[in-house]
Amino acid sequence: MIRGIDHVSVPARDYAAAARFYQTVLGFTLYSEKALGGDPSRRIGYLRPPAGGTVVELVEQVGTAGTGYHYCLEVVDLDAEVARLTAAGLRVVAAPAPTEPREPREEGWRRAVLAGPADELIELRG
Repeated sequence: MIRGIDHVSVPARDYAAAARFYQTVLGFTLYSEKALGGDPSRRIGYLRPPAGGTVVELVEQVGTAGTGYHYCLEVVDLDAEVARLTAAGLRVVAAPAPTEPREPREEGWRRAVLAGPADELIELRG
């Protein structure tokens, strides 16, 4: 079962300016931020809107490195959803694997990425 949209990912060439826009103009709160591995290192931040709900995942783009645009669905049973969606014709891009929690309720969560019918990336977390 799908609980809802967890986040929408936005790649940012100027990470600091984009984070500042979401915070000062839109009123979002940066509640989690970390450095991503790789060379060069990149930042990823999660911004929550003033009334809560779906968050923006801001990913620093350095050169060609980045996650690209995608959206993420929070699910109750990750394996069941991956099975259901692949049976419906979606392609697995990244198999289910552990993911780092952004907040305590996400301890033990895993994630998977599938390609939708328009080749859009759909991340599943839960």
